[in-house]
Amino acid sequence: MTARDRVLAAVRAVAAWVDDPSRGRERRRRLAAALRRAAPEAAPAAPARAAGPLRPVLEQRRWRAGACADLEAALAAGDPRGAEELERLLRHVELRRGDALAEIEPPQDRAGVARERAAVCSLLARQAPARRDVRLLNAALKLADRFAPRAPRLVGSAAAADWARALSDVESALAELERQCASRC
Repeated sequence: MTARDRVLAAVRAVAAWVDDPSRGRERRRRLAAALRRAAPEAAPAAPARAAGPLRPVLEQRRWRAGACADLEAALAAGDPRGAEELERLLRHVELRRGDALAEIEPPQDRAGVARERAAVCSLLARQAPARRDVRLLNAALKLADRFAPRAPRLVGSAAAADWARALSDVESALAELERQCASRC
């Protein structure tokens, strides 16, 4: 399947979802139920937050493990540095594409990298409707398309559960942005 075919398939899928939003709700409900059945004991990736002020999440192109919690707390508090860091993260994902979040400090195994990427995907998706910024949703979709594990046995059930939650967040963000667009029209 070529990239053009994948884009056309995605456009058709979004068009079908927009025509029938109940399908999107049903798919999210099924995904949540499957997630509860598949990994009820797996907790979402919630690394410990660092004490003190927000440190840069991207230090010399290296992602700092656990930075999502710090960044989300800064954004919730209205810290302007949080918005700057979110913009840096967005640019990193857009420019690095397949190498996005490849260098994590401290070094992680394959499952750790997958969980960090899922946490970033989820963060971008949750911030998209809150900031009414489609670029954030686009970056989350790019991360999901590139890195969502197609073989969970390679990354483990905890990372697969994190990706399922991230994909659920992406679906919810898409639905919320669609509602926001519909309310403006």
